Amino acid sequence: EKGLEYLLRAVGLIVRRAAAAWAADPPIEVVLAGDGPWRERLEALTAEERINDRVRFLGEVAHDAVPGVLQSFDIFAMPSTWEGFGVAAVEASAMELPVIASDVHGIPDVVVHNQTGILVKPRDVDALAAAIDRLAGDAELRRRMGAAGRAFVERHYRWQDNAALMERLYGEMTASG
Repeated sequence: EKGLEYLLRAVGLIVRRAAAAWAADPPIEVVLAGDGPWRERLEALTAEERINDRVRFLGEVAHDAVPGVLQSFDIFAMPSTWEGFGVAAVEASAMELPVIASDVHGIPDVVVHNQTGILVKPRDVDALAAAIDRLAGDAELRRRMGAAGRAFVERHYRWQDNAALMERLYGEMTASG
């Protein structure tokens, strides 16, 4: 459901297109955080796409280490085929990263297309590659989208507001129960 295979295929496509055009080798690195049953398949796909030297598997990252990992990125890609809400996109936006994500379920609630990031059709490797190329080639666009993402998170996802809402809801539930 995280769609990481589409990200790896998109990076492979970007690298192959550059080579076919005799263009400069694109300076792209993919960092995958987390672990699970798909890791071996993703490692095999990385080899199949011939991008081993461009992909780093971090494994599980402690929650308090996530901001430090995100700070090392220029772009955050989330090519999910299904998401309920998109917490990772909110975290990336809070770190002023432009987000490339699939236009599925709750993602448009947290990624505003062409403002805080770029939404692409799920499973669309060409569209994902084009979005990566677009942001990779435009530092000012990355900066603008990242700043807009941070402002969006500050307006809509302040923890103090969420805590106050939960406190009010719990108060209403206990008063009526």
